[in-house]
Amino acid sequence: MSNLEYIYSHYNETIAEHKECIKSRNSLFIWLFITLSVVVMSAITPESIATIITTVVRENYKVDITSQINILQTALWIICLYLTLRYYQRNIQIEKQYSYLAKLEEQLQKENLNIDREGNDYLKDYPWVCDYIDWLYKWLFPLLHILSIIYKIFQDFNFNQSVTVCLVTNAIIFILCIIADIGYLAYLIKNRNKNQEMHKKELSLTNEINNSMKIKKKNYPKRKQ
Repeated sequence: MSNLEYIYSHYNETIAEHKECIKSRNSLFIWLFITLSVVVMSAITPESIATIITTVVRENYKVDITSQINILQTALWIICLYLTLRYYQRNIQIEKQYSYLAKLEEQLQKENLNIDREGNDYLKDYPWVCDYIDWLYKWLFPLLHILSIIYKIFQDFNFNQSVTVCLVTNAIIFILCIIADIGYLAYLIKNRNKNQEMHKKELSLTNEINNSMKIKKKNYPKRKQ
């Protein structure tokens, strides 16, 4: 197998893995959004949500969990933490794959195979609506996530008259979620600054090459008639 065939084969495998990651990210987003909706609803009307859950469990499983609502609230926090970590992990993996695919395309271009699916050419005429969706995924949703869990933990402390094991567990999970949110946003900011610096270097190099070509063209001796 030649070097070109090896790189191209690895590129196709990476593209397939990238598509699976995006599919998984979208699925995680839906589940996390549903979980956050339940979290917010349980903070706004905890008694109503508790009544709905106990009724559903009683009718389907013939089990009375009226006295276990605090445990269910903690279980909801655990689910929220798990989905949050998985969602951010998948998003970071996708961002890294974009950079890696761009490098693979550069190697393929050096082998005279012009592929620029995820590289600079792909981003030149990127539709604004895709930028908007990307902004929703990366920035707005984490901020809404932070506001939702802050509101939820305050309501948990207001709803419970005494400090319980479940309430302490909820507070610990809340802190872990906030750490994940801050870490994810910090990564996005760092990655954006890095991309901006790389873009500036590319523009500077392009300008230097263009200026050099203009100077050579200007100093090139004219042919006598």
